[in-house]
Amino acid sequence: MIGGLVLFVVVVGLLGVSAYHSALRAKTSLETARTLISADLSNKQVFESSAGRAKLASDIKTVEADADNASSILQGSVGMWVFRYIPYVNDQPNGIVNLVDDVRTTAATGSTLLQRVNTLVAQSSGTTVSLSALRSLQHSVADATTTMSSLNRPAGGLIGPIGAARRDFDVQIEKITNDLDRGDRTLSFALPFLGEDGARTYLIAGENNAEMRDQGEVLSLALMHAQKGTFDVDVTGSVDNIEPSQAVNVPMPAGTQAVFGGYRPTSIWQSVNASADYPLSGAIMQAMFAQVQGVHVDGVIALDVPALESLLTLTGPVSVPEIAGPISAQNVATVILHDQYSAYLPGSAQAQRQDNIAAVAQATVDRMKSEHIDLAALGSALASDVEGRHLMVWEKAPRNESILAAMGASGSLDSTAPTRTFHLAVENSTATKLDYYVQPSVNIQVDVTSNGDALVNTTVTVANTTPAGLGPTFQTGPDGINSFFPGQYVGRVLLWAPRGSITPQSTPESGLRLSQTQTNVLPQQSQTLSFATVIPHAVVNGHLMLRFVPQPRLNPMGFHLELSAPGWHVTQTPNVNPELATTTEYSWSLTN
Repeated sequence: MIGGLVLFVVVVGLLGVSAYHSALRAKTSLETARTLISADLSNKQVFESSAGRAKLASDIKTVEADADNASSILQGSVGMWVFRYIPYVNDQPNGIVNLVDDVRTTAATGSTLLQRVNTLVAQSSGTTVSLSALRSLQHSVADATTTMSSLNRPAGGLIGPIGAARRDFDVQIEKITNDLDRGDRTLSFALPFLGEDGARTYLIAGENNAEMRDQGEVLSLALMHAQKGTFDVDVTGSVDNIEPSQAVNVPMPAGTQAVFGGYRPTSIWQSVNASADYPLSGAIMQAMFAQVQGVHVDGVIALDVPALESLLTLTGPVSVPEIAGPISAQNVATVILHDQYSAYLPGSAQAQRQDNIAAVAQATVDRMKSEHIDLAALGSALASDVEGRHLMVWEKAPRNESILAAMGASGSLDSTAPTRTFHLAVENSTATKLDYYVQPSVNIQVDVTSNGDALVNTTVTVANTTPAGLGPTFQTGPDGINSFFPGQYVGRVLLWAPRGSITPQSTPESGLRLSQTQTNVLPQQSQTLSFATVIPHAVVNGHLMLRFVPQPRLNPMGFHLELSAPGWHVTQTPNVNPELATTTEYSWSLTN
């Protein structure tokens, strides 16, 4: 009896050792697969060309082979097979078997989506998108979202390397699912946007980053027409030629009226986007255009010079009649934001030059008709422009506008985490184009109190890099109203702080709390200004998150953030980017 028991224990022990070694060998194959998945998810460029997608297809096959290898190892292990049927100890073998199956499912799902993307690219050309292929891709993305979300399984009782592998995989699955969800929303908007249900017309507002409002000043307009997947653009002209005769009847919130009402944003194109609330600006622009032109557009697209730069990277150089020489991604900023103004005296006629942002946009779309533009690369470029607020869209249809907000493309500040969102803008108060030379930077000092409040000190440095000694030009001024020396930069520094925060002399605006101050900086000098914000009870369930939305400048603001939390143990301290180019969230775990 005792001998039999000893023999049983020995056999079980040997089977356990065998199962453990098999699990480790299988995990090695899965680790290779996970590394490939992680690398491809982190590299957006892999989707932007046929060569990149071919590499992605090869990587998917490698992942499938790794999963098959891991499966073979597990199936060939007697110990693994036995322990899967023993109660209380079967969590570990079942856990690794499920993980192998989930990796295989991920690879198969990715392969299907990649085939749909390649079909869409192959069936689309120039300015015509295959709506049938786009619809097929959307259905596949929706199915993939459901499939992948079901694979996010809690590690539960899994321990050791198997538990770690499960948790690592779940992190990747969460990222994939979130990306797929955003993709599903994007595609559901793209179909009606491209005229699946009938003709659509959009106003394109060309925004000039040399004279900043919250975004670039609106100086020129164009119309985009879309129907059955084909789109085209034609220039309307300078806003000087279509100024409204009276203010349009678009209600402004009390805070917006108090801060920006004096700029007459409902009757002057150059002031229409001083507020950071782009959905409001879009509605005003639609009404202004309808009043003057009698055309009721379906939406308004805001597009600035950095967005043109990214599109020109895809199309190559274009020509515009009013500009000598080709316009390329390399020179568009200099030509449009500097050369067009530096040669003219203050107060000179500028209507011809103001047309050029919209004219370059039209020429770029025209170039797309003759050049093969990879549709996936175009989509990626537009997504990057959205992340930096260089491209924003307002839709009059509430359903489409809600999709845009969920995508982060509506330009609204408060659609995500309004109680933790900051936004900083430096706005020109002169009739000059000096923002070409102005480089703001921001330093954020966050101090967490013992009761979990966050004291946020925001220090803004406005550096005026205008070369010393320049004479008066249309770019450098002076305008004789707010500036009196060539190169003198006069503006407003505005900080939108989180909703519910305590900020001295602030006003509710754009869904947040807005405070402002003035800046006056001579060439080759800088000025530093500060704002203080208190976020009560900022630490929630041991977690602190702050969200920062960029101003879409020609060059991103410099950015630095530090956290001080005396009496707290801080983990998961994030890496801070040296510039604020896209909307960014920073998170910390704090325990006391």
